[in-house]
Amino acid sequence: MTTYRIISNIETLPADLGNGAHIEHTFSALPASPPTLGVQLQLSSYKYDAVVLDMPPYSQLRTLCALRAVMPFNKAKLVLVDLILPPPHTFMQKAKAQLYRQLLKQADLLLLFMKDTSGIKRYYGIPPEKCRYIPFKVNDFDKLSAMAKIDGDYIWAGGRSHRDYDTFTRAVSAAGFPTRITAPKLDEQRQHGSDFAGHTLPPHVQLIHDDGTNESWNRTIADAKMVVMPVKKGVVSPAGVSAYLVAMALKKCVIISNCPAVDGILENDKHAIIVPPGDVDALKNAITRAWTDDEYRNRIAENGYQYAMSLGGTDQLRHNIAKATVEYLQGY
Repeated sequence: MTTYRIISNIETLPADLGNGAHIEHTFSALPASPPTLGVQLQLSSYKYDAVVLDMPPYSQLRTLCALRAVMPFNKAKLVLVDLILPPPHTFMQKAKAQLYRQLLKQADLLLLFMKDTSGIKRYYGIPPEKCRYIPFKVNDFDKLSAMAKIDGDYIWAGGRSHRDYDTFTRAVSAAGFPTRITAPKLDEQRQHGSDFAGHTLPPHVQLIHDDGTNESWNRTIADAKMVVMPVKKGVVSPAGVSAYLVAMALKKCVIISNCPAVDGILENDKHAIIVPPGDVDALKNAITRAWTDDEYRNRIAENGYQYAMSLGGTDQLRHNIAKATVEYLQGY
């Protein structure tokens, strides 16, 4: 049995993967001081085979990558999980993207919750051979399984990452069905690339605010008739993946814009209804059919439920991260 020494900011990784590999894992929490993690990891990583970072803060990642660039004799492989890279539009965003293009040359492997990596290659120069797809998990997996579900009387949409609420509100305004939107505050929307600023809404479309807890979020989804994930065109991250998996786990028919979170992962009209991003008429027609055709809506909801349940929860995700990391170290 081969032992692989891994240091990461993930609390636990499985020790045995059942394939003759053993993991000796060290947990390193993210310190409050931004550069500290990068320095600490670089100095300590000589004892390890891999450094695995899940959603590392950019300031800390910059430090680590810069140190690796000037200290290239370090043998530990750098594995980044769920690194969110936005599409650059402004001059400053493009300049930042160029900086990351250089720094991310120090990363050996990116574990992503998407298969389409063309966007991050175009903007950040990350080649496909440095990327591996791993499926995401269902948040609150055990709780959702026990939660009561009803076929409610409203459409629900929510979330903050790259949501196209403009297209969605125009589609549901035209469709005329009762709708609830859980949108974050305006400053949070802008920070995460969404664009809903509180448009004038018709009476059948209601903007709601939950208490910010998973329980409130999950309950609103569980009581909906169907769920819509309107994702903006041009996104290069798996925006919407956690929300649509929760909706599927709650046996809701999901309508979602075609985006990296579904491209090559979900099958249209089987696991979900996938529509072109930014297309008001296509979204309105999809909503209307799913609302009025019970057999169609329930079939997609059941297929989506089976898919979501097959992914499991946090333990399965950590197993997938460990397995992909070890396979990379083994040369697979």
